[in-house]
Amino acid sequence: MFTLTAAKPALDRVHHTACRTAVEVGWRLAEGAASANDVAVTLEGLRAAWEEGLESAIHYYEAPPELWALPRLVNVLTLLFNEPAEAARQLLVPLSIVHPGQPVPLLTPEETRNCCWLVRELFNRGGVGPLLPWENAWQTETAVALAAQIYASGEFSAMPILADALQDVGCDNVDALIHCRGPGPHVRGCWVVDLVLGKGMNRPPNPV
Repeated sequence: MFTLTAAKPALDRVHHTACRTAVEVGWRLAEGAASANDVAVTLEGLRAAWEEGLESAIHYYEAPPELWALPRLVNVLTLLFNEPAEAARQLLVPLSIVHPGQPVPLLTPEETRNCCWLVRELFNRGGVGPLLPWENAWQTETAVALAAQIYASGEFSAMPILADALQDVGCDNVDALIHCRGPGPHVRGCWVVDLVLGKGMNRPPNPV
């Protein structure tokens, strides 16, 4: 989910159907809702987009960075389906497509710095100290309904209400309560929402 969210600025700049489709299928894959055929079709579309982007840039002796953005982004999205950790690395680290060639950044320096809060938003279960306990009893019908609505709509204004619902049933996980009541921003994959929905239980964070 990290790469899918962090890549949004690059996706907005590139404007390519195959890349947008890959992100949609990537989200479904992260949720266990994408089939092997969905992934295969997506990878084929990315392969065609790679060839298209390479063909556009290769005619220049020194192609401007914006012409290399499409094949660079295609590389990242292709890796997303089999090497998600490497996909995240290639998104953040400027790389060149051909040698010799100038490294092509996909994100601006500010967008790269913003990935720090994104990591905390997605993976910061417990802040800087030891992990605080999470009780299944806090996942009441009300809390789960609120979290499901937040997750489905992508509208996070109800996060403080979720904190109230958790606290009403005895939740004393300070990190979770502070996170819900904090200023955000929040994104899909928020660690508290995922815990309430059972998405973050007993498994390491998914770097997709």
